[in-house]
Amino acid sequence: MIIGLATFLIILLLIIMASRRAIQPLIESYQKQHQFITDAGHELKTPLTVISANSELARMTYGDSEWFDGIDRQVQRMNKLVRELISILIDNAAKYCEESGTVHVELHTVNSKIRLAITNDFPDVENCDFSAIFDRFYRADESRKSDGSYGLGLSIAKNIVEIHHGTIAARAAGATKVIFEVVFKN
Repeated sequence: MIIGLATFLIILLLIIMASRRAIQPLIESYQKQHQFITDAGHELKTPLTVISANSELARMTYGDSEWFDGIDRQVQRMNKLVRELISILIDNAAKYCEESGTVHVELHTVNSKIRLAITNDFPDVENCDFSAIFDRFYRADESRKSDGSYGLGLSIAKNIVEIHHGTIAARAAGATKVIFEVVFKN
């Protein structure tokens, strides 16, 4: 009985050690994804903070104006979009990116329009149905059904963009990359 109990405890200890080692990459991946989303959100909010501060300084220097009110409204609007939209798109890009792949985020002003582009490595581009990618419950990778998400993120992102009179599209960027592009009128 003592030998049986000792064997049971040794096996239990080995299982605990093995399970910790097995889930460690998942924990690290989640932490990296969370850090990336936080960093990207911060990088996108920094220019908005500068614009807001400059608007406030100009308002103090030149007095109130409907132009400054417009700038403040647009900064508040973009800040709201950055808490919600950026998080959804970056989370999606990180989730579907190849393990050794990259996620690239760009934010530009082009011809009085604000353009956000998020590109990620995705090995199965040829099987991705870009016409359905913003549909509720659509999944480009059917093997990810058990990851705890429901396939609603991109549908919500599309609704956020449309509510703010913007456009969102997804397309292949070469044979192994996907790009999500959001455009707002400035």
